[in-house]
Amino acid sequence: MPKLKRSILGLLLAAGLTACAQGSVSTLYVGSYDPIIVDYIVSRGAMYTEVLGNPFSAPPEALESAVTRAMSGANPGQPIRFATELEEGSGRSPYRVVVAFNPGPGVSGYRLCLDEPGPAGAAAGEIRVIAVFCARERQEISVRGSLPQASGPGDPALGDLLRRMTAELFPRRNPDIPGGGTDYNT
Repeated sequence: MPKLKRSILGLLLAAGLTACAQGSVSTLYVGSYDPIIVDYIVSRGAMYTEVLGNPFSAPPEALESAVTRAMSGANPGQPIRFATELEEGSGRSPYRVVVAFNPGPGVSGYRLCLDEPGPAGAAAGEIRVIAVFCARERQEISVRGSLPQASGPGDPALGDLLRRMTAELFPRRNPDIPGGGTDYNT
């Protein structure tokens, strides 16, 4: 095989492996999400975040901390802080985020917002994640992501996946609304 073809083949293979290691993210827009809500969320303090499932042998608190640390500030616009505990005096906001690891069959953002997480799926190497932004029991936006594998809550690939999912969960514009909703960065 000529040297140029081997070099091109090597670059394509490396690009494919890098993309696989980064995992995939897909977004489903639902409801009337308007990006202006980020202003409200930021004014209320931290966004209450529920973390369901744990594909690692680490304590649940370690996963919760890794999730909220990776997500905090990863959205476009004003940075949202995420926390698994409500801050004293902050009151209960109608908004929350649910992050479910390796959800079982039929688990959706809709069910997670209704507090019906269903059974957890088996952890067989691949890490699957659903993150959903809920307004009370209504799903606003849900995002699915996956990684071929992760070594634990502190794995940089998991942090990168969660940051990309957060950016999709709180977009600057909602393409399902004519005009995109309020662009809070203009």
